[in-house]
Amino acid sequence: MGKRKHDEISPTAVNFAGPLGQRLVNHAHSRLTHFFYFLFSVSALCKRIDDLDGGKTNPADIVKPIATHQIGVGFKSSRIEHRAFDKKATGLVYQNSSDFSQMDAAHFCNLGFDEHYQSSIYSRIMAQHNDALAIRLYEHIKKFAGDTQLLPKRINIGPDRIIDQLHGVLAKRFLTASRTPVTGVPMPVVTSALIATYLAEALIVMSDYRDQLERSGDDGLVECVDCYISVYNPMGPVLRSGDSNETAHAHLRGAIWGECAASNGALNYNHYLS
Repeated sequence: MGKRKHDEISPTAVNFAGPLGQRLVNHAHSRLTHFFYFLFSVSALCKRIDDLDGGKTNPADIVKPIATHQIGVGFKSSRIEHRAFDKKATGLVYQNSSDFSQMDAAHFCNLGFDEHYQSSIYSRIMAQHNDALAIRLYEHIKKFAGDTQLLPKRINIGPDRIIDQLHGVLAKRFLTASRTPVTGVPMPVVTSALIATYLAEALIVMSDYRDQLERSGDDGLVECVDCYISVYNPMGPVLRSGDSNETAHAHLRGAIWGECAASNGALNYNHYLS
């Protein structure tokens, strides 16, 4: 296993705080959009580099189901204003999300570049005179693979890890299904149907995890998991506004359209989103 590549967070970056429950709802939404934009970037990069050198790259092969990059770090604190995370205490979701004594840089995507394929892809880009579009997509993959936000450590190794594992499974499945080796034209990796699959499977695994916590009496963590579930299930226990599928699709639609429009015709919008 290769060593994770660490980058410093931008000095102008903002660490959003506020009630932990709301931060977890926002985090679950952001994980969804990061996941699909990562898939778009991988699919588009493979198509671009194959167009340039005539190769046949399977997008699923270049993805590693764990984080290979990380932007930012967590911390431990013994300061009196920072409190321990008591997984059995109710009301955690109303505490400030930045008030806890052990904080992790929690990944949004938690996927990465397979080291062998990353080196190969980079060499192929160099052979094409540092093609600007390929370089941009390559850097997008690293950025989305490494993007994090500060969350309590117990969240990162608990409910967030459940979604980490799901991302690894779904990324391989969705990218494998998007490959069309005969025509060379990728099938869209960002669709309402795939977003619906993501939400449905996230609901299943998170509900199972919630049941385990409830049996263990970890009521504080149960409340936190309910925040994730509220994103995946329209009838979830936390009040929310809007539809997760449409909200995510609208966000991704604009971003992918912009990326394709900036490619001067190299990326066909309809190949990546429907």
